[in-house]
Amino acid sequence: MENSEFIDSVARRLRTSPEQATAITRATLTTLAERIDGGEARDLSARLPEGLRAYAFAPRDKAQRFGLDAFVQQVSGRAEVDGDLAKAGMRAVFDTLREAIPPGEYDDVVTHLPAEFWDSPTRRPATTGRPAAADPYPRRFGGRRLSGAWGRGPRGPPRRASRSSARR
Repeated sequence: MENSEFIDSVARRLRTSPEQATAITRATLTTLAERIDGGEARDLSARLPEGLRAYAFAPRDKAQRFGLDAFVQQVSGRAEVDGDLAKAGMRAVFDTLREAIPPGEYDDVVTHLPAEFWDSPTRRPATTGRPAAADPYPRRFGGRRLSGAWGRGPRGPPRRASRSSARR
C-alpha cells in the first residue's frame, strides 16, 4: 500500500480531509511505537509505506506501559484534535493497518496492547457515513468480546498460549 492510499483510507473512514487524516495517522503510529516493544515497532515500520515509516520507529527498545485513555490523550495532543476524533482516528488507522500489513504482523502488534483496547462499546462510531450499528461479527480475545472497529474483521487479535500449555 502506498502512502497516499493509506492516508486516503484513513480519511475515508473518518470522513475528514487528507491533512487531518495525515496528522491523526502520524500521531497514532508515533504513540503506538512508544507503546509496543522496539523490535516490534521496527518490524511494523518496515511494513508501512515509506512516508510513514519514521512515525512508527520506536525511540526505545523497551515499551512504555500505558492504557487506552493515555493513548487517546497522546494521539489527541499530537494531532491537535479532540478525544472523540482521536479515538475514531485510532480505529481508522488500526483498520487500515489490518488491511495494509500481513495478518501475522498485525497480530504481533495488537497482542502488545492491553485488553481495554478490545473492550470497546458494542456500537461502532459512524465514521463511514452510515448510522452506527451493532457489530454482527463479534470476536473473542482472552474471554473478552471484541467489537467495533478494534475487533472487526477476519484478523482479530490471536489468543496467546498460557505458559503451562506452551511448555507441553
